[in-house]
Amino acid sequence: MVNYQSQVRKTNWTSAKKKGYPSTLAPQLDLGASMVENKGSATEWGSASYIGRFTYDYANKYLFQYSANYNGSLSYSPGKRWGYFQAVSLGWVISEESWFKNLISPRIVNLIKIRGGFGLVGNEVGDPFSYLTQYEQNSNRVLFGDNMTANVGWAVKSVANDLQWSSSKQYGIGLDFGLLKNRLNGSFDTFLYVNKGDVMEMTDEMIRKDILGMPNTPKINAPFATSRKGGIEFSLNWQDKIGNVGYRVGVNFTHWDEIMVRHTDSSSDWYSPTFDYIGYRVMHPVYQMGLKTDGLNGSWNDMYNSMLNASRSHTLGTPKLVDLNGDGRVNDYYWLNVPGTTPLTQYGITLGADWKGFDIELFFQGATGVSGAMPSPLRSQQGYMWNYGQYAFQNAYTPSNPDTNAALPIPVSENKGWGYNNIDIWAFDASYLKLKNISLRYDMKRSLLKKASFIQGFDLSFVVTNAFIWTKKSYPLKGLQDPEFITTGASIYNDNGQLGSYPTQRTFTLGINITL
Repeated sequence: MVNYQSQVRKTNWTSAKKKGYPSTLAPQLDLGASMVENKGSATEWGSASYIGRFTYDYANKYLFQYSANYNGSLSYSPGKRWGYFQAVSLGWVISEESWFKNLISPRIVNLIKIRGGFGLVGNEVGDPFSYLTQYEQNSNRVLFGDNMTANVGWAVKSVANDLQWSSSKQYGIGLDFGLLKNRLNGSFDTFLYVNKGDVMEMTDEMIRKDILGMPNTPKINAPFATSRKGGIEFSLNWQDKIGNVGYRVGVNFTHWDEIMVRHTDSSSDWYSPTFDYIGYRVMHPVYQMGLKTDGLNGSWNDMYNSMLNASRSHTLGTPKLVDLNGDGRVNDYYWLNVPGTTPLTQYGITLGADWKGFDIELFFQGATGVSGAMPSPLRSQQGYMWNYGQYAFQNAYTPSNPDTNAALPIPVSENKGWGYNNIDIWAFDASYLKLKNISLRYDMKRSLLKKASFIQGFDLSFVVTNAFIWTKKSYPLKGLQDPEFITTGASIYNDNGQLGSYPTQRTFTLGINITL
C-alpha cells in the first residue's frame, strides 16, 4: 500500500472595538466615539506525508509487516523539513505448527501467537516558520524626527532555531492465546518508549548571547533521550454454560508510567536539588512541586509543634506543614512525583449471564494513579470558599466535623491560608471505581413472539449508566465533579479550572428494538 496526503491550513482574522455609540440601533464601526482596540493575526501551516506499508502472511503462521512514513513540515528549514520514520512487526502463530498440534491437542490450546515490533516514530516540535527569526510590534512607541513623531516599534520575538523532527524509539512484545475451545482467551502486551529530541534552549556554553546581544537564545533538539515511558496491558475472558445458563467473565487491565531521564539541558546537573526531576514524573498540570504536609492540625499541641507562618492563619483544621531540612523555615519544596490527570492504571470487569432469552451484564470500571488540581475556591483563595462552601463543607474540616483526615482544610479568610502556595494536598487523588453499566435484555422473539413470522426480532432492554461510584475519602469534589472527567486547571478563572465540571450523572434507558 502506498499513499500520499497533504494538509494546508491558513487563518486570517481582524477585529476592532469602539465605544461611545449614540444608539444600540447603529452598531457600525465608524459611529463609535473612541477606539478601544484593533488587532489581527494571520497564520499559515502545512505538512505532507508519503506513506507505505507492506504486509506478508505465510500459511497463517508467519506474519510480517513493514511501514514507513516520509513526513514534511513547514516548522523546519528546507534542509531539515523531511523526516523518515519506520516500523517493523513480526508474528508467529505457534499453534498452527504441525509439531505443536501433535504435541498438544487443539481442543486444549486453540491459539498461541507471539508478536513483537520496533518503530521509530516522529514527533513534530516547534512552530511553523520557527526556523526564521520572528518579530512583533512593541506596545510602546518610539519617537523619531524633529517633531518627535510616535512610530511603531518592532522587537525580536524569537531567534531562528535549528529544530528538526524529534523521535521516539518504541518497542513492544505481545501474546495472544485461546484455550479450552476458546472458552478462555486473552492477550498480553508490554511496551517501552524512549523519547529523544525534545526542544531545549542553547546554553551559554554553546552560544554567548551577551556578546551577540540576543534577547533570547535559539532552540535545538536535545541530543539525548529525555524520558522513558513503558507499561503493560492484558485482557482475560472466560465464557461457558452450566445447563441452560450461560455465563461470562472478562477482565482488562492497563498500566503505564513515564519518568524523566535527562533534563532538556546540556548536562544532567541542576542548580538546586529541589528542582531536579531526574527519575521522577513530570505530569501534574499545576502542582509538580510543593510544601510537604502531614494532615491537618487536630489539636493545639499539633499546631504549636508544627511549622508556623506569620502571614497565614493557623487554627484547628489548617494544614500541618513539615520541616524537611530542619532549618525551622517554610521553604522545603520537594518534587511531588504524582501522576497527572490521565490515569496510570485503568481496569474493567465484566460479569454477564443469560438464560432462555434473558440477559444481564454488569460492567465495573476503575482508575488509579490519577491526580486533580484543587480548584481555587476550595483552597480559600479569592474569598470564594464562603460563597461556594455550601457545596464543599461536607468534605471539609469544620467545628462540627473535626476530622483531621478530611479532604479539605477548614476555610480561612482570603489571603490568610495556603491557597496561593503550592502544598502537596492541592494535588489530590482522583482514583475511582464505578459500576458503569447495568444492562438487562429480553429476547421476546425467542418465546412469546416466536410464531409471529412478520417479526424477525423483538428485544426489550433496560440500561443504567453510572449506577454507583466509589472514591477515596480524600477526594474533595464529591457531588461536584465526576472523577472520570477531571479538569486540569486550578483556578476557576481559567477555562479549564471550573469548580466542578459535571457531577456524576446517572441515566436510565428503556429501549425497544424491532426488526421486521
